[in-house]
Amino acid sequence: MDSADGWSWQSIPIGKVLFLENSPEGLLHGPNLGTARDSGGTHAFEVLAHSVAETSPLYRVFYSAGCGPSNDVLAVGQADLNWLRFQGQQPLPALTWSGMSEPTQVVVEALDQGCPFSGQLAAMPQPAGGYMGWYKAWKTLPEMAMGSASGEVYINGQFGATSRPKAIRRTVLQLTPAEVPAMDFFDNFSVPSTFTPVARGGWGEGEFTSPNYDVNFFESDADRRSVGIIQGQLWARVNDIGADVGGKVRVTAKQKAKMVAGSYLHVTLEADGFTAGRRYPQIIITDQNIPIPNNLALGNALIVETFAGIDWPGKAQVEVCDHFTWEVNHHCPSFDFQYTSDDRKHLMPNDQIVDRVGLDRSLKFDLYASTADLYLLIDGKPYGCANLPAAGTPQGPVTVSFGQVIYHSGITWWPFTNELAMGSTSSSDSIETNQRYDNFGFQSGVAAPVWDHARFPCTGTLH
Repeated sequence: MDSADGWSWQSIPIGKVLFLENSPEGLLHGPNLGTARDSGGTHAFEVLAHSVAETSPLYRVFYSAGCGPSNDVLAVGQADLNWLRFQGQQPLPALTWSGMSEPTQVVVEALDQGCPFSGQLAAMPQPAGGYMGWYKAWKTLPEMAMGSASGEVYINGQFGATSRPKAIRRTVLQLTPAEVPAMDFFDNFSVPSTFTPVARGGWGEGEFTSPNYDVNFFESDADRRSVGIIQGQLWARVNDIGADVGGKVRVTAKQKAKMVAGSYLHVTLEADGFTAGRRYPQIIITDQNIPIPNNLALGNALIVETFAGIDWPGKAQVEVCDHFTWEVNHHCPSFDFQYTSDDRKHLMPNDQIVDRVGLDRSLKFDLYASTADLYLLIDGKPYGCANLPAAGTPQGPVTVSFGQVIYHSGITWWPFTNELAMGSTSSSDSIETNQRYDNFGFQSGVAAPVWDHARFPCTGTLH
């Protein structure tokens, strides 16, 4: 079946064998799926000939992208088909619960209506104001609780203040937190920490320090900066001055790591996956000291980020900065992990970033980098690998930072506006950003991850 808005779907005939065809149009191609054995395709997997208990129907969805790579997606069951069909504002099939230190019972409820918007939650309170008085007040979690008749706070609520949802279904989950990994440095933000302001003289610059981190803000209003621990996560809220510049946050560990030949530096981080051309998370590894990115032009750096410019549906990429002044509109050369080769004919079999992002849904980044090559995993799955050039690759002692970007937010455009709720909770969020981080750590001198180089070949081409 076809739709006027650029998508189509079909049921895959039962009893057929699916093939990955050698065609530039995508991984699965052609009207006769499963019969193209003589097309030079590779056997992928088989589909059951009959419906049996505890199985679901399989659908093929084809996206014809006008400004990005067209591709097929397989949907298992009606729920997956609906997710691929409608996208945008809909419930996420994921649960995020931070700060858990012991086995815990969690009640998950389906509600008859959405939760109310409780206000702009931040680690540091700020009055309404900012540039031209555009911004709402920021309140801490205790302040919000005090202002609630029941003492309850709806985190991430997106509906009207009078909404009072009632449970219509519920289930109980028994969750056990994973063990804290043994690393040179690791922080799950379970211990409260004080971030103290440090005076800085640059335009739009601000700095905070804690026992473990230096936090730098760039091109943001002095009363629109906040950093601190909430509910077992590090929250950083910031704007870009006048909704018209490149606002940035850089959280840098005071402990250094090391990059050497013959072994790998493993960096791990969970961060909000909300990704657009003007808002995205980053990890930065450099042989320079703070403030980052001001000092990048003095040395070498690797930048890991998600990004969705005109090449929708977005991607994760690694940039190599050789004495380069990085800016929101002046990126370093990057590796393309969307295709298996430079001819850009075949898509890499990695997960689409857009299918894994949403409000307060974290992406887990794992980067393994030596002075010769690197491997990137997203949510524990292979995403891409690259052979690193000598120029631009840091080596020896390095600083490890993470942070976020908000760039010229005043011209945020469809489909990234808060009305379609791909990461915002109110109209005010369209001109500021709130990023949440968790489980940040690094370890030097480790082995490379297990990797299938046939399915995920390494690239050596920078674009």
